[in-house]
Amino acid sequence: MRRFLPLLLISFFLLSALLIVTIFSSGYADQKNPKNAPVIKIYTTLPLDEITPLTEHYQRINNVNIIISPIKEQDLLKLSEQTTQQADLIIAANQTLQKLAIANVLTPYTSETIDIIPNRFKHSQLLWTGIWYDPVVFAFNSDFYRANQPAITKWSELFLYKDSRIAITDFMADAASANMLFSLASNSHEVDILSFLTQLHKQTVQYAKFMSTPVRMAVMGECDIAITVQSTAIRYAEEKFPIKIVIPTDGTPYSLTAIGIIAKPTINPECGQFINWLLQSTAHKVMQENKLFFVSTNPAVKFNYNSANDIVFINNTKYLSAEQQNKLLDMWLKNVRLVK
Repeated sequence: MRRFLPLLLISFFLLSALLIVTIFSSGYADQKNPKNAPVIKIYTTLPLDEITPLTEHYQRINNVNIIISPIKEQDLLKLSEQTTQQADLIIAANQTLQKLAIANVLTPYTSETIDIIPNRFKHSQLLWTGIWYDPVVFAFNSDFYRANQPAITKWSELFLYKDSRIAITDFMADAASANMLFSLASNSHEVDILSFLTQLHKQTVQYAKFMSTPVRMAVMGECDIAITVQSTAIRYAEEKFPIKIVIPTDGTPYSLTAIGIIAKPTINPECGQFINWLLQSTAHKVMQENKLFFVSTNPAVKFNYNSANDIVFINNTKYLSAEQQNKLLDMWLKNVRLVK
């Protein structure tokens, strides 16, 4: 019997190894091979932390591979036709997609979901569709807000309390802040906007580099009024910091993020399904779970903080070219920002 013991042990180990291999083989056979899954390729100018929570969730529930290529706006606009067609979709600010639409880079797309999106949030020929927006708001230090009534609710009332300290993001440091300037100026005469900016400058304690800085200053008591975007202000409010958020009742600028399908001989059939999903409540929930408090352009998607019906939207209609925008920024810099 001792002579056969080594053979028995070897046979036992071989059978065990065969059984383990069989179990693992059958398990992987039931899984779909990621290499065989459909692929969506996306160019985006957005910060990756704003888009990857959505794409990662979508990949998990739909067995689709999404490849994201981050790119700056100026580089995106310079891409050749051959290079552009290496992707399927572009997600960027609506102004960027508008330029690409004029350059015939995009192809129209519509669906039942897109049909209910308000016209202000989509291209007239459906070459791009806005997926979420972010309005400019006043974020007040709570102590200041309680102590100074009546409350400031309009741009024209920002200087109601002469000792109030205002923080705002430098117009030349951030695209959303620059868009705010262009939009406000579009709805005013040049002399009026210069007068407004001069008065604003007198009470501004800091021109910040980032949109989050004015809100941080407000909650720390370093300023009384922060002019910022709603998504940033809500993040602080959700953390129970002492701020009061007010949407200007006389109208407010907003940043609009949009998506468009790249025109090419064969359109990826996965594109439409992904666009429609971005406009649904599931995608909106994923954003909020990741502290991305943007507002869906789909009126059927509920936003916990306010409704589009509460907002008077102000658009940039005059300062569309780089030359026009640079001229306005230079005017502000020379006549307001650098004046002591």
